[in-house]
Amino acid sequence: MIINELIGLPRVAKRLILALCDCALVALALWISFSLRLGEFYMPQGLQAHFAYLFLLAPALAMIIFPFFGLYRVIIRHIGLNAAWSIIKAISVYCLAFGVLVLLMKMTGVPRSVVLINWLVTIVLVGGFRIIGRWWLTGKFKLATASKNKVRVAIYGAGGAGIQVASALSSSSHFKPVAFIDDSPSLHGNQIEGLPVYSFNRLNDLIEGLGIAEVLLAMPSVPRSRRSKIISLLEPYPIHVSTLPGMDDLATGKIKVDDIRDVDVGDLLGRDSVKPDLDLLHANIKDKIVLVTGAGGSIGSELCRQIIKIGPRRLILLERGEHDLYQIENELVELVQRQHPEVTRPDR
Repeated sequence: MIINELIGLPRVAKRLILALCDCALVALALWISFSLRLGEFYMPQGLQAHFAYLFLLAPALAMIIFPFFGLYRVIIRHIGLNAAWSIIKAISVYCLAFGVLVLLMKMTGVPRSVVLINWLVTIVLVGGFRIIGRWWLTGKFKLATASKNKVRVAIYGAGGAGIQVASALSSSSHFKPVAFIDDSPSLHGNQIEGLPVYSFNRLNDLIEGLGIAEVLLAMPSVPRSRRSKIISLLEPYPIHVSTLPGMDDLATGKIKVDDIRDVDVGDLLGRDSVKPDLDLLHANIKDKIVLVTGAGGSIGSELCRQIIKIGPRRLILLERGEHDLYQIENELVELVQRQHPEVTRPDR
């Protein structure tokens, strides 16, 4: 398949192909600019002497300026607003430099308005080429039947996280975002990232009309009580509900499709988690003898891990299951020995 072959090419080859396309587009934009300005689809007699120089100068100048603005470091199938702004800046500098060189070379018969027309046409051709390339490489030219196997998703939350999710899912082979759901009345009826925004009251119509099979909660910063309420409201509907991690998990990078997970018990709690009081913990644990009952269970073992980090004088483990006790003891000994290599295994 052509798309897979192009994506599989070495990065250097991709940059070379893109640069050659830009050279052709820059020359084409210049020819179109003269044609639009002079009303002729050929070079008038007065420009024949400069014809070859102009159409060699334009691509050469573009190849000097475009790489400086990073136009060949951007992956086309992931191009975004920042890359589009870089394209506009690069073309603006290129057209300005082209106009200055034409002026310094005293080329007669070149209308000044050609520089402005060339700027607009070059943006359309060079920028449009990348947009079409992104559309094609991400599978937008596939037949409509190809998307029938995708899970149609409504994203609950049209904020920053929701927009990132919509962008990530647009290139997914498994999910297809079709709408946003948001509680803000000011967003209802608008479109974000090409997706319409609806109120929660329209969910039943969306399930029937758009074939929505899953609702994704993209509200990592809302209180747990609010998330629990939304999940309870979604419960009667015949849809699957998934969510994103919390803000701490998202702070290190952009949202990926892999971050999506099913709702868990923690999402259903009607209250936020309470952070421990470190001063109180140190006052009751540091240099004290601490006994943990049920030390081999899921809760007891985690308590032991946290307690051992604070530095008790002695930690006593009480557990009915010998195997569980053996596991947590070995884990704690390894943890302590990593921090203090001089510590030996305690007597049982």
